[in-house]
Amino acid sequence: MATVFLNAVLDGVTDVVRTPGASSVSWNNQRINYYSAYLGDGVQAPDDDLLDATYNISGSNWRVDYMQAAGDMNITRITDTDQGANRRIEMLKVGYNSEINLQTTKVKYLEGWEGDKHDITLGSGIASMGIVSLGAALNIVDTSAGYVSSISNYLGRGVYTVRGEVGLIGGDDLNDRLVVDGGRVGLAALWAGDDTVIVRNGGRILDLDISQGNDTVTLSDDSRIISVYSYGGDKKITLNDTSTIYQMKLDNGKHTIKTGDNFVESYVTHDSDNNMTIGTEIGKGGFAQINFSSGTGAFHKHTIVANGYIGSLQATDTSADETDDQSTDLTLNWYAGAIRLGNGDNVVKTGDFAVETIVSQRGNDVIRIGDGGVDLVKTGDGNDKVFTANGFTSYIRTGNGNDTVTMGAGGGSTVSLGDGNDTVIVREMDPGMGLTVHGYTGTDTIDFKFFTVGVTFSLSEQGTLQDVAGGKTPADPADELSVKGYFAQTGMDNINGSNKADTLTGNKLANKLLGKGGNDILSGEGGKDTLNGAAGKDKMYGGDGNDTLIGGKGNDWLQGDAGNDTLKGQAGKDIFVFGANSGTDTVADYVDGTDKLRIEDHTGGFASLHITKANGDKFIEHDGGTIILDGKAGVTLTADDFIFA
Repeated sequence: MATVFLNAVLDGVTDVVRTPGASSVSWNNQRINYYSAYLGDGVQAPDDDLLDATYNISGSNWRVDYMQAAGDMNITRITDTDQGANRRIEMLKVGYNSEINLQTTKVKYLEGWEGDKHDITLGSGIASMGIVSLGAALNIVDTSAGYVSSISNYLGRGVYTVRGEVGLIGGDDLNDRLVVDGGRVGLAALWAGDDTVIVRNGGRILDLDISQGNDTVTLSDDSRIISVYSYGGDKKITLNDTSTIYQMKLDNGKHTIKTGDNFVESYVTHDSDNNMTIGTEIGKGGFAQINFSSGTGAFHKHTIVANGYIGSLQATDTSADETDDQSTDLTLNWYAGAIRLGNGDNVVKTGDFAVETIVSQRGNDVIRIGDGGVDLVKTGDGNDKVFTANGFTSYIRTGNGNDTVTMGAGGGSTVSLGDGNDTVIVREMDPGMGLTVHGYTGTDTIDFKFFTVGVTFSLSEQGTLQDVAGGKTPADPADELSVKGYFAQTGMDNINGSNKADTLTGNKLANKLLGKGGNDILSGEGGKDTLNGAAGKDKMYGGDGNDTLIGGKGNDWLQGDAGNDTLKGQAGKDIFVFGANSGTDTVADYVDGTDKLRIEDHTGGFASLHITKANGDKFIEHDGGTIILDGKAGVTLTADDFIFA
């Protein structure tokens, strides 16, 4: 069948022609109740039903109640040719393809059938429109009308540009595209498909539903969306300049979010991975609230670089269920409020601006506090690391696990440790500051390795602030006497000194004291202690208990005191010191002709010693005590090997 061409005029006066064999329709007081020009059997076929219809609209003050202009193939064109006023079509149905350009003509209901393409333009001269429902493979609508009740594609793909106002935009399951170019949309529901949403020139969307599909949303020119929500698919959301989305709820996907200079009220997401950049420069933009949650069997990873403010961030998962853990890599370049992270392995880095609180759960976390400082850091179970810098950190609390806290020059108020073998590394601080370190179960160590002067610190003083470097002469005589801050401890077990001359004292428990470099004085006091002078000319006093003393490099003084002690001089010319009733002490590495054996409070000299050998060792009995030279049975001892005092 050949193509049938139909050219008609809608002007409120001229009879409107129809397909061949059908009579024209006349106007009755500038009104037509019913008009239909249809060619087809409802089945698209290449050899029939070819209607090519063109309608030119003009005039004013007329009305058509029902109009159908359709064919199974070809196209229907409807065009406003002038700016006539007060003309309307109550119901308009077009066929499988259409081109419609209306500038002032109002349509209450417009339906386009299933076909290849509908291309519709609605001009700004239209005060209001009703419903637009389209079903072609491609449905294009560009509207500047004052208000359109709804635009939707029940089949196919929608490409919509809104310059006026639309109550509802409804998409189907294909890749829809919505551009709000200075216009307004109440609800845009694009559903499945990989959809694109662009809001520019101050455009507004009240609610945007992009559930399912991998969607892209971009805002610019101070545009706004009140809320965005989705329950599936990966989302890419970009907020440029001062544009913003007030509320976002995105679930079950991998999301990339970039914001500009404005503020987002809330972002809530469940079972999702998130990559977020907040603000394009430091101090711009931010989020009032960010909430990540996860369910059983889903591990999730979040990466956040925050140049703007975060009021609160919370990653919620189940502490008893390792399958739903969340890990967050968080960089805070601006102020932040409350940060609470999940049970995965978290990494946090702050900058030059203060943060209120950082709390992590289970996992091996690394938290680096910048010069802005923080009020509270609290870690959970796991082997965590906390670093501070030049900013003040008021309170640090670690959980179970082997944790390390490294304090910066900014100092702090309190470090409180949990279960496990923990280490607190301290630095020289402002003399006006005082840091208290509380140990707990496990073996805990306070470390002064970064000090540039020798320190004096005692574990016997519980809870008392100690001026650890007061009055020590610095390396440069031109410098002032060094007061390097005040430190107190409770429940700590070990001390690591500096590379200068330290004076370290234990308590009645088993302690490890490490002198490192410098000429150190180490005193174990009670308990089964291990004293290690390391480099330098050190003096070590074991005190009560069965102690181990290690001289290290240098000419050291090793005095076990009471108890059955083990003395290891190592390199250098060492002096092993014993007293009356000092127990049975073992010298593990005596070097004949280099080391000396000093016996204090002794009378009778060398001749009064009872020296024997057995099992490869040399035994020296004196004043109620015994000295064992391990593996030195073959050594011949003389008075020159001893010092008596």
